[in-house]
Amino acid sequence: MALRAFVFTIEAFITFLLAISLFSTIQYLSLPTYSDVYLLQLSNDLHQIFAKKYFSEISQFSKGDSASKKFLQSQFSKIQKQLGNYCMVMHAKSNRIEINCPKDKTYSQNFASDRLFYDGDFFNLKIEMMV
Repeated sequence: MALRAFVFTIEAFITFLLAISLFSTIQYLSLPTYSDVYLLQLSNDLHQIFAKKYFSEISQFSKGDSASKKFLQSQFSKIQKQLGNYCMVMHAKSNRIEINCPKDKTYSQNFASDRLFYDGDFFNLKIEMMV
């Protein structure tokens, strides 16, 4: 009888340890990371800033104006240097600006935000941030 009680106690203890390790693993895996939220917020904030401050330049850039592209590229690059080592891409119609985007690099995260602009013609402005 004592042997059965001992075996039952050991079995219950091992089951208890397995349950604790399982629950701690599940809890660890479900912890939220805020880097995703941060990147999404950055791309949305950039849209807000660029839409209000540089509307006419964005409008001209969407039409293929090279002076506006250079201007926006310089502004975009200043912001990118302050934010960190992100690849940043701006799309307007068929025009594109890339800052800090090496061609041979593979990105694990990609966040984009879109805004609809109207300057006599509707077009979509998309800002992507990749890490």
